[in-house]
Order: sequence, then C-alpha cells, then structure tokens
Amino acid sequence: PIPPTGAVEIDPKEHIYAHPKYTDRLLDTNTLDVKTIYEVLLHGIQLGPDRPQFSFRHSSDQPFKSYTYKQVFEIIKEIGSGIVNTGLQPSSETLFGIYASASVNY
Repeated sequence: PIPPTGAVEIDPKEHIYAHPKYTDRLLDTNTLDVKTIYEVLLHGIQLGPDRPQFSFRHSSDQPFKSYTYKQVFEIIKEIGSGIVNTGLQPSSETLFGIYASASVNY
C-alpha cells in the first residue's frame, strides 16, 4: 500500500486531523530545541520563510488564504514596534497582554 501523504482525520465527529506519523502520539519538540512561540516562528522561517504558517477563511464557502512565516514575522515586528512606540520599555518587568477572540485579525 501507498503510505498517506496528507493529514489523517483522527476524530470524524470533531474533524480533528493529524500528520500520518503522529496519529497516536504528539511530536516530540525537544529534539528541535524550540521552546517558545518566538522560537517556533524562527524555526519555521529557517525551514521555509515562504511556506504557510497558518491558513484561514472568512466563511466555509470561500477558499483558504494563508500567511507565510515571513509575513507573520513582519506583522509581529510591526506590532512590537507599535507597542514600544506607546512608551513601554522592553524589559523582563514589562508585561503586556492582548485579550481578543481567536481571529486572524488579532
């Protein structure tokens, strides 16, 4: 038999999909030396800056659109620059939170 190359549906009720190698376990990220969201982004940029980081669609009858790792990194830098320009000083003592619904816009 030909091994699957795409995502495998592991829960048909909830429509949850997984990589074929990890249908019964999680990927061990310790071997990647990636521990923070920022490191995940940098790792993705190293692997392929023009690969999609995430995809979305505004409704089920529209096609998916994607943001690449490079595009997301640029957006994050712009947001960070805007936050710093409000007068907040970057430090381990400065806390900043964003409370929003799960959306491509936030």
